[in-house]
Amino acid sequence: MNNILKNVCSAQKLHGAEHAGSMEQREMEERNSRYRCLKMKAAAAWALAVLLSLLSVFGGEVPYVNEIQMSLAALVLLFPGNAFYAAARKQLCAGRIGLDALIAFGASVAFLFSLFNTFFPDYWLRVGLHPYVYYEVAVLVVAVGLTGKVFRFLPEERHGGARLSCLLYTTSAAAEKKGGNTVSEVTISKQKTDKRLDRDG
Repeated sequence: MNNILKNVCSAQKLHGAEHAGSMEQREMEERNSRYRCLKMKAAAAWALAVLLSLLSVFGGEVPYVNEIQMSLAALVLLFPGNAFYAAARKQLCAGRIGLDALIAFGASVAFLFSLFNTFFPDYWLRVGLHPYVYYEVAVLVVAVGLTGKVFRFLPEERHGGARLSCLLYTTSAAAEKKGGNTVSEVTISKQKTDKRLDRDG
């Protein structure tokens, strides 16, 4: 009876260790998926930032150039840049201001100022000023912010997570004779180490 109980306990421990290992694997896959998504967002933001910069410099003769830039910038703010606005809202609700809030604020100011100049250029023309637009600045702010997030994820891609989780399982079998009976005892030891990778040292 003791042998059966020990074997059942050993099987339960082994099942728990395998379950923990599968959970760690799923977490790793989720982190890698988020990293790849973030890279694609950053690449899209930079591509549109370059295009908008070219339009702002050489697009003077392009019809409706301001409206084209406005549409492209809105796409960046709504899709690649939406994470900054969601994080900024959470930070403001918590009564604090972080980098996400600053990025969202800077991009919004550049976009809204350019939006005003696109639809109400006469306001500045009456005082002898040209209604410049800065849509490329709004997109560049988002692109730089996304690039910073990508660099923060680099240790996760290389080492399996910003928190390097080493889940080690060792199984040892010991045979011990007790009263003429051989009892196999399985000892499972789980060691988990979390290391915080800091790029700045």
